[in-house]
Amino acid sequence: SPVIRYRTGDRVRLASSNCACGRTYRRLEGGVIGRIGDALLVRGVLVYPSAIEDLVRSFSGVDEFAVDIDRRGEMDEMTVRIEVKNGEAGDISSKVERAIHEALGLRVKMQVAPRGSLPRFEFKAQRFTDHRMRK
Repeated sequence: SPVIRYRTGDRVRLASSNCACGRTYRRLEGGVIGRIGDALLVRGVLVYPSAIEDLVRSFSGVDEFAVDIDRRGEMDEMTVRIEVKNGEAGDISSKVERAIHEALGLRVKMQVAPRGSLPRFEFKAQRFTDHRMRK
C-alpha cells in the first residue's frame, strides 16, 4: 500500500480498501507512522526510530533499549542494546534481531545490557545516538 508524506513531514500510509461504514473518502491506515526528519540512513536503508521502537517494544521480555549507529570503515553499523526483564536473554536478543531484519532488511548487532544500566528516556529520539555525525 502507498506511503505518503504530509507537508508537515509526517509519514503516513494510505488505506487501499473502502471504509466499513461505506464512505469512499481516502483514509489513513494506522495514523502517523513516523516523521521524515527523524529518519536515519543506515546501509542504504531508511530507518525510522519509531519503527525500531515498535519492533523492540513488541517483545514483552525487553525492559529498556538504546540504539547506536557507527561507521566502521566504509560500512554503517547499528547496535541495539537491550535490557531483558527475565527469561533467556540470548533467546530474546535473537528474536529481536530477527524481527528487525525481517521488517527492515537490515542486519543489526545486538548487545544484552545489565539490568538498570541503560538510561531511561521519555522521548523516542533520545534512545538513538548517531555517532557518525560526531566524527
